[in-house]
Amino acid sequence: MAGYIHTEPPLVGHDMEVKGSITSEDAGFYTIIISALIFLIATLTGHLA
Repeated sequence: MAGYIHTEPPLVGHDMEVKGSITSEDAGFYTIIISALIFLIATLTGHLA
């Protein structure tokens, strides 16, 4: 199993592939993150104001 170190490059290639095309799952994930950020900013602004 000495030559089993080549598991890293395929993962990197897959990562680049995912970044190149946004799937519906990624879109939903980003929607949740953006909604959370907007809610957080609104909450902080409400407390500061």
